[in-house]
Amino acid sequence: FNWIEKKLYLYQALAKNYKAAKRFKELSEVQEIVILFTDSIQKEHYIKVSADAATQYETEKKELTIKNQQLDLKLSRVYITALLAMILLGIPLVFYGVRKLKNRQKRKLNTEIENERRRISNDLHDGVGAYASSLYTGISSLESAAQESKVANLKGTAVELIEKLNQTVWVLDMESIAVRDLFDKYKNWFLKIIPNYEGMNYEFQDDIANNRTIKPQDALDLLNMLQEMTNNALKHSGGNEIRCNFNSDLNSFNIEFSDNGKGFDINAVEKGNGLNNLKKRADKLGGKLEIKRTEFGTKISFQIIFK
Repeated sequence: FNWIEKKLYLYQALAKNYKAAKRFKELSEVQEIVILFTDSIQKEHYIKVSADAATQYETEKKELTIKNQQLDLKLSRVYITALLAMILLGIPLVFYGVRKLKNRQKRKLNTEIENERRRISNDLHDGVGAYASSLYTGISSLESAAQESKVANLKGTAVELIEKLNQTVWVLDMESIAVRDLFDKYKNWFLKIIPNYEGMNYEFQDDIANNRTIKPQDALDLLNMLQEMTNNALKHSGGNEIRCNFNSDLNSFNIEFSDNGKGFDINAVEKGNGLNNLKKRADKLGGKLEIKRTEFGTKISFQIIFK
């Protein structure tokens, strides 16, 4: 891509000259070429970074698997030794030693896995995160009246990339996530995007009697479900009001989401990606998803029962 980068540099220089000369027609044409070259270079870099990260992850995953197998082998040897020691030292003492060794080895392995998870999180934040921020900054520098629509779309994509990356890093950084923190994370995301939808009213309610903790991946699935519900309401419902109730007690976890829009025919949109994604994540979490069209709009309920 050296030749593309060289051409990009030349076109950027040409754009500056046109801008200084107030030749806005030529400036618009050159900036469109600059955007195409920039997008091509950034996509190639992103694909390379993602591929390298995936390769590194698979390699490290295999290494952790080998360590786990080695641990199992060591434990097998310990069991054989313990069998002989039981004859000499007695069953209680041997089992105590084996349990202590197993717990120590398990803690060591868990520590290694946790350190690796945090390292991957830091790599994503420092590597791909820096690239995404650079992409956003680079796109912002190309703004002009002639290219406002195209640049706005690119900026929106960059912002979504950064937000998804931040959510992934947030999950990787945590051993477990409290439901209150999850709801706060969703509300913070909502408040960032709602200024783009003028006249939209909203209300959040939470009743968290049991601030239970959940697995990071489950938290990410729940956050994605809430975001999918919100995007569908903002972009397709035609309403001007959104309500989201969050409830957690000793026996269950509940989300109730509604809008006052036009609603939809559940059978007509059954194959839509958004609805399918909601159903898949609900099944993965072992919860019950219910979508209703009411006289006031659309109501979505999701519940997990704890046994």
